[in-house]
Amino acid sequence: MLFILGGLCGIVFAVVTQFLIKLLIEPFHEFRKEIGHVRFVLMKHGPAIHTPIGRNRENTSEAQDDIQTCSASLIAKLQAVQWYPLFKWFAALPPESDVDRAAALLRGLSNYVIELDPSVAMNELDTVLKRVSKIENLLHLRSVP
Repeated sequence: MLFILGGLCGIVFAVVTQFLIKLLIEPFHEFRKEIGHVRFVLMKHGPAIHTPIGRNRENTSEAQDDIQTCSASLIAKLQAVQWYPLFKWFAALPPESDVDRAAALLRGLSNYVIELDPSVAMNELDTVLKRVSKIENLLHLRSVP
């Protein structure tokens, strides 16, 4: 009888543990990965973002798509994190309002990247650099030299 009760407790413990992992840990981990993915996309598309002279339809279209995807995914994965305030305190995550603002700035950045006229794009370069810097600050990303 004790053997059966011990086995049942082990099963219940395993089920509860898996439930907590799926409900709490995995969404948090996916959100953290998405913040890292924002850094990856900003670096990958750095030439299209920071060098208007080298822009062409192919690299700006891909950059725009990736940046917009990051923006949408950042918000979606933020929404999936249960008890965000607890994780924010525990894991030094940015405030939800900062994540929302960063997502909006990413959407705006995607609109700047598509500009192919180098003279117009050069005039907007300062705005683009400020936007990227603000995104990095809001998401607690280190600036890349």
